[in-house]
Amino acid sequence: MSSVISDATRRRARTSSVVMSRLMQFFMSIEVKHKTGTVVESLITHANGYIKDHAIFRFRVIGEAKIVAILEVEDATVLDTVTSELMYRGPFKVTCTPLTSYERWAKLLGVDVKLTGPAPRKLTGKYVTWFEVTIEHHGIPLEQFLEYWRDEAASILEQRSNGQIEIEIFKVLGERRLHAFSCKDNPEDWEGLMLKLPMWVKMGDQIYKKTKLVTQML
Repeated sequence: MSSVISDATRRRARTSSVVMSRLMQFFMSIEVKHKTGTVVESLITHANGYIKDHAIFRFRVIGEAKIVAILEVEDATVLDTVTSELMYRGPFKVTCTPLTSYERWAKLLGVDVKLTGPAPRKLTGKYVTWFEVTIEHHGIPLEQFLEYWRDEAASILEQRSNGQIEIEIFKVLGERRLHAFSCKDNPEDWEGLMLKLPMWVKMGDQIYKKTKLVTQML
């Protein structure tokens, strides 16, 4: 009997592993278009409901009529349905960008496998800082650039592993762009931390960031 249970458990584990490997991640932005008389809060609530079942993170951009979210789906065509439903229900501008796991990318760069396991999916602060980052490497040989990036990824993931920061990072598929979400008691503490990060120290003039404060949506 124990052998049967053990075999069944192993089969479930293998099935779960296959399913997880098929999951695709996307960054979705949903913005309420400006129109006189628009009830923004009602539309934001409806939009949140439409994506809720597919999102691992949903954020309201503070001071804007906008939601950004990280979606995870087995079938990308699900997003066509979500987008169609959103645009049918209200004056929404919707964009969707494919992502890849930052931990997987860090592993490809050569970061220690102890740091490249599954992300904790943990953001507990009242306010979350959203960084939209583009990285260039003009005049820097590719091999050296990737070495800088490896050191950067290792530094951030090690700090997360040690509990020094809460951060979730997602890389845009096929591009040198990132979406990062992080919690700190005082968001301004990020200014000091960034000055110590390897890539910022070595090539900070080629890192372009847009920063917003967001709150997690229930």
